[in-house]
Amino acid sequence: VFSHHALRRLQERIRELQEENSKQQKLNKEWRERRKQLIREKREMTKTIHMTVFF
Repeated sequence: VFSHHALRRLQERIRELQEENSKQQKLNKEWRERRKQLIREKREMTKTIHMTVFF
């Protein structure tokens, strides 16, 4: 059994954790997109290097 005050604190903490989780998910998505972009750029650079070496 929780007191009214303890229940309010618990609910607030749950909200804080939900917000933090949401922010982390957004950051993770941004980092995944950045990683994909870097992989694409690396692939293109590798192609460019190979083309200049062979010509």
